[in-house]
Amino acid sequence: MNIKGLLLAAALSIPLLAMASEAFDVQEVIVKQERLRRAVDSGAAGFSEVPSAKKQEVLQRQDELLALIRGRSYAELSEAERTQANEQITWLDRTATQVADERLVCERTKVAGTNRVTRVCMTARRKREALEAAQKSMTGPKISPQYDLTTPGGRPPGG
Repeated sequence: MNIKGLLLAAALSIPLLAMASEAFDVQEVIVKQERLRRAVDSGAAGFSEVPSAKKQEVLQRQDELLALIRGRSYAELSEAERTQANEQITWLDRTATQVADERLVCERTKVAGTNRVTRVCMTARRKREALEAAQKSMTGPKISPQYDLTTPGGRPPGG
């Protein structure tokens, strides 16, 4: 086996080793999964628009995870069980985040210069991205260089 092959194998195994070694609090996982199950059952947090097959997959994976960890501590799980539990937790967290990001959020906003109110709807992910972009644009320079009075005469240096 050549050096490139060894390096590739080592690089690919690092995420698996890191994932397998991440300890989790069993009780915290159980509470979080019970909260997720209530959201799936009630259609909250965007689960009302999720296809029933996807909901069934979430519930099935939760059942597998809870059967694996309920009544046991992290130390009592074998390495294979820890890896399996971490994979299930990761999949369930990722799925819950995707569902929450895809839900439609609507708000009533007033058009500038009028008293007219319009309803604006977008996905939760798009709304979060717009908010982050607005915050990022507000953290830039506050004063345009031509109006910067910190330089003599209000002119940029060398101007």
